[in-house]
Amino acid sequence: MPIASQELRERAVEAYRTGAFTQHQLAAAYRVHYKTIQNWLKADANGETQVPRPRGCRPRIFSKDEEAELLALIREDPSITLEKIKLKFHKTCNVSVIHRTLLKLGITFKKNLASIGTRPGRYQTGP
Repeated sequence: MPIASQELRERAVEAYRTGAFTQHQLAAAYRVHYKTIQNWLKADANGETQVPRPRGCRPRIFSKDEEAELLALIREDPSITLEKIKLKFHKTCNVSVIHRTLLKLGITFKKNLASIGTRPGRYQTGP
């Protein structure tokens, strides 16, 4: 569901103040949870504005320029490891973050079938 606008929040608070509606009725009318109505009322009672808080996620680890540089680096050295990429760009994140970034950029990794047989006790065929 989209974020409720400031106007919608203020209308809900005003409707509750009239005494004509309960919190549950307002929640049903505005298609939100009754706890949301309670939060709006509490914010209003504390004198806080009804402006929605910003939504989003963590900031990007790689900027657009760094992503372009990363793609160039991969083209130059396709066998570079995630750890080396981390060191080259001076990142403090986990290598899994770099891996997800590469996947978003369309870079996939292929398992080396030659190395599968070199591990003792793994991927054995026969009895």
